[in-house]
Amino acid sequence: MARATTVKKDAEVVTPQESTVEQATVTDEKKEEVKMTEPRIIQDTDKIEIMNNTTGLYGYISRNGYSFDLEEYGDVVRIPMSELRIMFTSQKAHLKKAWIIILDEDVVEEFNLTRDYQYIFTEEEVNNLLQHPDKIRDLFPKMATAMQTIIMSTAKRKVKAGQLYDLRVVQALKDVSGIDITQ
Repeated sequence: MARATTVKKDAEVVTPQESTVEQATVTDEKKEEVKMTEPRIIQDTDKIEIMNNTTGLYGYISRNGYSFDLEEYGDVVRIPMSELRIMFTSQKAHLKKAWIIILDEDVVEEFNLTRDYQYIFTEEEVNNLLQHPDKIRDLFPKMATAMQTIIMSTAKRKVKAGQLYDLRVVQALKDVSGIDITQ
């Protein structure tokens, strides 16, 4: 994945944390391990991963001066939950229209974005989708506009590079978008 450029304060790139508790249950015959997820309390100081879901530069400046830039699709940065809350209340479209994507499932649920994020795909998933014309026909109309733009620009780039040559995929994209990516 591409690198994230931090403009101000303390955004950092790291891996997400999981909050699971393992419990062991002993039965007469064998020992069973059961994983149960406890509800996570998200603090304002928790760092939350977000990803650029646009085809180019995404920049953000909050009203209190916190800012960051993500240079291209797939760039990831971690920002404090307090800033994400400010963004959610003051610039909700950035999250609802999926210009940026919250990569923490608990936060997605807290902001009630689960349905909005149902058809959001990672870079790997986009590449996989571009091998399945039937899935394209089914899923493309359900995607947020930002995700549709990512699919089309990725497909067009792959056609130009000679990496996408399946005419069924090209036709499926033309059918659902009205755009011929070969031109």
